[in-house]
Amino acid sequence: MIKLTDVVERHKAAPDTFEIPSFTERVTIKPGSFAKLIFNDQERMWVEVTKTDEAGNYEGVLNNNPVVVNMKLGDKVKFTERNVCDIMPA
Repeated sequence: MIKLTDVVERHKAAPDTFEIPSFTERVTIKPGSFAKLIFNDQERMWVEVTKTDEAGNYEGVLNNNPVVVNMKLGDKVKFTERNVCDIMPA
């Protein structure tokens, strides 16, 4: 089972060493952008955002070939703003 890391909680535990985008940046990601997520607290990978809503819920497709996590390039991923540890605009 794949679990996404709550990066907001991780940031609270180590704000000086684990930086994340602001809340505003995390809830205004647009389709075509890329969001970096942490899967199973092990592997950081980019997801291309395909669908968003105003509440900070997203859908996207995996844009990396996982090494550790049991997923594959192109797999669909649902996530929230609390899972986004980095953003690369479209």
